[in-house]
Amino acid sequence: MSTSINRGHIRSHPSQSPTPRPDGQNVTLTNVYAKQVAKRATGLGLTVLSNTEGIQAVYNKRLGLVEVAFRESGSLATPLGRIQVDHSCLLMVRKAANEWRVTASNPENEELTLNVNMNGKPVAIQLPGGNLAGSSITGKVQ
Repeated sequence: MSTSINRGHIRSHPSQSPTPRPDGQNVTLTNVYAKQVAKRATGLGLTVLSNTEGIQAVYNKRLGLVEVAFRESGSLATPLGRIQVDHSCLLMVRKAANEWRVTASNPENEELTLNVNMNGKPVAIQLPGGNLAGSSITGKVQ
């Protein structure tokens, strides 16, 4: 799903999955204000961590999962710790016992070595190019 911000409104467009999934994983909100998005997310058990032009992020407390769209290199404080990346990427982060599991993909669909820091602990994730470009790869940070 892609999101564009236009004069204080958030418009979501289902670009990759035009048919809603029966398990309720897709949520499409059109012509709504940012406050309405936050209210709807709370009803789903999500906490909106960031909804800026550079970073969109939510936290699912029940799953212990942070999902982030970094549109450029950046950093974000989350309930799981501070996440820092050196390139635009899509991330899912989950804390498991004594490690973080970081799943990443490159929205530019190109090969990339993505450097991620979780609370200052680094991991380099090699994202594929070619026929596997855009695939998600999981790395562990201990």
